[in-house]
Amino acid sequence: MAGSGKGAHFRIIESLGLDAGRSLPAWKSEGWADYEASLAGIRRDPDYDLARRVDLLDDTSYWRNPRLRARRCYRWQLLVEYLVEVRSYRFEDLSRPSVTESETWAQMVAWRRENSSSTDRLLDDLALTIQ
Repeated sequence: MAGSGKGAHFRIIESLGLDAGRSLPAWKSEGWADYEASLAGIRRDPDYDLARRVDLLDDTSYWRNPRLRARRCYRWQLLVEYLVEVRSYRFEDLSRPSVTESETWAQMVAWRRENSSSTDRLLDDLALTIQ
């Protein structure tokens, strides 16, 4: 599955069927669509770094209002991005009911902590502030 975010929603329904596609949790459907829409840029960017993108989620200077829907959508995209880029999930894996937002979040935060340098300052607050 590759292409635009709008097209991703159609491909989700095409892949899962109408009822299952429409009942997919928002973090999966919106996260997948945003990830798919960003994929070409991610692949072209020689400085792409998922860890830095995770850090950006807790950067208050970037997010003027931490309750913005855009921030929530960015979080959902990061969850999907983590599953695909780090855990090698395919859409079929991601769409399983056993893959939950809270568990994926915990795994991504743990992965980020394991892959951080001693100078990373954001991670201690990250798990607490974005739940």
